[in-house]
Amino acid sequence: MRSLGFGSYNARWRLHSKIASTVLREFASPNKPTTEKIIMMEAEKLTEYFLENTHTPFDPHEEIFLAVGSVVYQICCGMDKDCRNDKGYLNLIKNTKMMQEFAGAGNPIDVMPWLRYVIPSKATRFVEILQTLMVSTDAIMKEHIETFDEKNLRDVADGLIFAEKKYCRNPTKNQEITKSDIFSTLQDFLGAGFDTSSSTLEWIILYLGHYQHIQEKIQKEIDSVIGTRSVSLDDIGKLPFTEATILETQRISPVVPIGIPHATSKDTVLRNYRINRGTVVLCNFYGTTRDSKVWKDPEIFKPERFLNDLGFINSSLENELLTFGAGRRRCPGDFIAKMELFLFLVNIFQKCKIKLISEANFEGIFGLTYSPRSYTIKVFERWKVVSLFVVGFFSRLTTVDN
Repeated sequence: MRSLGFGSYNARWRLHSKIASTVLREFASPNKPTTEKIIMMEAEKLTEYFLENTHTPFDPHEEIFLAVGSVVYQICCGMDKDCRNDKGYLNLIKNTKMMQEFAGAGNPIDVMPWLRYVIPSKATRFVEILQTLMVSTDAIMKEHIETFDEKNLRDVADGLIFAEKKYCRNPTKNQEITKSDIFSTLQDFLGAGFDTSSSTLEWIILYLGHYQHIQEKIQKEIDSVIGTRSVSLDDIGKLPFTEATILETQRISPVVPIGIPHATSKDTVLRNYRINRGTVVLCNFYGTTRDSKVWKDPEIFKPERFLNDLGFINSSLENELLTFGAGRRRCPGDFIAKMELFLFLVNIFQKCKIKLISEANFEGIFGLTYSPRSYTIKVFERWKVVSLFVVGFFSRLTTVDN
């Protein structure tokens, strides 16, 4: 099996990337009403959980992970599933957490491959966890193969089966791509979609829970543009400060601080350094977000930096943000993450006022992703907050009159 995420860049990889992008857009395009429906359903479930727990402070990590993960799972493995009672989903959650815990200790073998001979136990454990994840995705693919109907493609897994039948019948013509190559794409999608978006949403809630004035500015924008109706993807572009806050969170706390290890495809020279073909290369995305030549006061959380003089998103500055990578290796699912973060954020803060209870700590944990440390929030229902303010205001007026 040659993974899309870790595979060598060549003609076969380019075909694999084309297949992956085509299948993903077929079942998760912003133009597909089912995509918006799935995201909104999970965003509303998460918001309901917040509002059901206004009586006591809590850590939102687990529910955010379940809700965001459910979106990508349904797109990939079956629409309208009750994921929280789905055995396949719960197994995937369990195995993903195992990978998170392992990566949380760091994997120096990524940087120094020769260490696999010095600390073979670490390399062996990594392979074992990968194999466990593969068992989970293989079970999903097996179930889909048994019920596959090419006239009724249901989800990404079905799309990959259809692609395998199309491209693997003539391997010589199609860059020797195999069934294992194509089916491994499901693991790439699930692995990339679970942790990255959920960690970003956790960072957003942490920052807005601490910076109340920014939260209030977002809510004022939501109130003036959307009011009490449900948010939709048509609202993207109408809430520039809200969108700038998402971008600023991705800049100051990039969930993928160091890119996936790749290798040079030919001998090259970069800034007088000779780099031989096949050298492992990692991109320091964290460093690019702290470059003072691009970002003024890079250590300060300042969403307005992404707005131009007219109050709209500054697209040239947005392009400096390498959240999803760049070039041919750019994440093919970036459009899903953008939809998720927008709809989740607006849905939550339209209805909830959130206050950070624990001490603000913006030093994250470097693991599978760069995620925030555990924190505690207190949620207030916004409409009740407004109602109590109005009642209190008129009560004071009555007291004065008397």
